[in-house]
Amino acid sequence: DGTANSESLDGIGGLWGGGKIQVQPEGGDNTNLVFSHKARTAHYNGVNIYLDACMNAGTDYTFTFQHRLHGEGPNGEGDTIIGFFGYTLPNGEWKHKYFLFCNEASSNSKWSSCEGSIRVDDEMATAVKLAVSFWYRSPWNLFPFDFDDVFFMPKGGS
Repeated sequence: DGTANSESLDGIGGLWGGGKIQVQPEGGDNTNLVFSHKARTAHYNGVNIYLDACMNAGTDYTFTFQHRLHGEGPNGEGDTIIGFFGYTLPNGEWKHKYFLFCNEASSNSKWSSCEGSIRVDDEMATAVKLAVSFWYRSPWNLFPFDFDDVFFMPKGGS
């Protein structure tokens, strides 16, 4: 359902090694669960969200989620997210297109929203593997972060 309340990590994995992703309670009352990425060794240790390989050419898709960084930069600044849509073609060639440029910074456990849209072209529609991948931009950022309310759907869909 796009939230950690299902308590499942199916379809979610780490990006470029380092760290551990798990489901954990958001607060002390255990009523809301979130995905948490901890023990990161580089700022680009991010998240892969694996998708079903059945996209329609010419269709615009929207990817949305919430993220929360547990820390701040050396000057008190937050950090922002960047990401791409990666896909593997039937011949095994891997390609990607950047489409996430989330400029609402998160720091000190403040939730921020992120949204990106991408139009699937004829080549992407033939993909046998698909993933949306995202990570924080700043080299100083090794802090744990949470993410939740993850949705990837046709634009205007639900």
